Amino acid sequence: MYIKVSNNGVLDVPVACNMLGASVKVTDGAIGMFGSGLKYALAQACRMGFEIHIASGDHVYRVETRSQEFRNKMFKKVVLREIFENTIHETPITTEFGQHDWKDKWFVYRELVCNAMDEPGFSKSLVSDLRRSKTKTSFYLLESQFGEFYKDHQLYFPKDSGNWIKPGTGLVYKRGVRVGVLPGINLDFQDSYVGITESREVDEWNAFWRLGTALNGCSDATVWEAFVKSERKDRVDISFFEEDVKKAFNSGCKKAFGDYALCPDVHQVISDLQIVGCYPFVIPTGWKLPTGLPTFRDKVSLTDMDVIRNPNAKEEELLSWGLDCARAFGLRTDIPIKVFSSEKRIEGLKKEDEVYLREDVFENKERFLGVLFHEIGHLESGAGDYDRDFSEFFIKKIVNFIVS
Repeated sequence: MYIKVSNNGVLDVPVACNMLGASVKVTDGAIGMFGSGLKYALAQACRMGFEIHIASGDHVYRVETRSQEFRNKMFKKVVLREIFENTIHETPITTEFGQHDWKDKWFVYRELVCNAMDEPGFSKSLVSDLRRSKTKTSFYLLESQFGEFYKDHQLYFPKDSGNWIKPGTGLVYKRGVRVGVLPGINLDFQDSYVGITESREVDEWNAFWRLGTALNGCSDATVWEAFVKSERKDRVDISFFEEDVKKAFNSGCKKAFGDYALCPDVHQVISDLQIVGCYPFVIPTGWKLPTGLPTFRDKVSLTDMDVIRNPNAKEEELLSWGLDCARAFGLRTDIPIKVFSSEKRIEGLKKEDEVYLREDVFENKERFLGVLFHEIGHLESGAGDYDRDFSEFFIKKIVNFIVS
């Protein structure tokens, strides 16, 4: 069986294969530009042993090779054999043309299909024999060699040739043609300005840049949900300008990680969220989130803790020192303090009018003092991690300590 790819119009095939840098595709939506893709594809097909026939008007050509010596070196030259007349038409192409870049068999199929898609009357079908047509030009490829691309045509040639972005597997498209994959990205997107190499494959650096551009204007929460779950999201430069984009990102994060998956500022990395794997990436400085946004600690209850106990003698000694330090800064010290274990996601917790410290924070004085002050600050200020009031509370305490 053959995959037949056709378009309206008759082509002088030998002339087309002999003119490099000449293209008659003048429409704005044309995929091809300089007519070089067909030559690369034929060279690669011969190099990899693929069977290609081209039918146009009264002629059917089989793409073959013949040996030719040049300066004591043998080359395989691409030729066209007219199968009904058994005549040979030379081309200037050898099988070494594009050999360093054109290696994937998808390139051959892509170029031949793109040549037909650029012309009116594009069609594709499976046929059992080769046929001439006075009004059409057709490429015939063996189904056994290229069937995977024919079967999943929409995966390689999406109908929509405009710019778009959606959840996916990292597929990158340009002008309705797949040009590459970004591994570790859970999005598919199409961009008419994405850069491509000599083999028409995507330039990865440029693709990440164009992906960032697409995201900066995207207000689809499902896209953001897929993005923040991507392994290589750190390669993408994100800026947020529009309010609806910020809201979509917020919603996407919540869908991906729950209500506790946001970091408000590049300078405020919330360790709680990093520990539980809910920290997608640092949101740019200047994006102001609403006050009162809860953190993961707000979901934790006392029943999550295996053991809650009073401090032992060693811990009491450290607590006495820590509360003296707190008193010096004007913090409350009349707070019941309990010790807990087994809850690995948080180091401290404020519940009602009590403070709970994880037992292993007592092993390091600096760490202990930081956690103790942090939880006392929550209790005394009534503010959460994301509240501006929480930082203002400590700033005032430090200033009062200095001036007094």
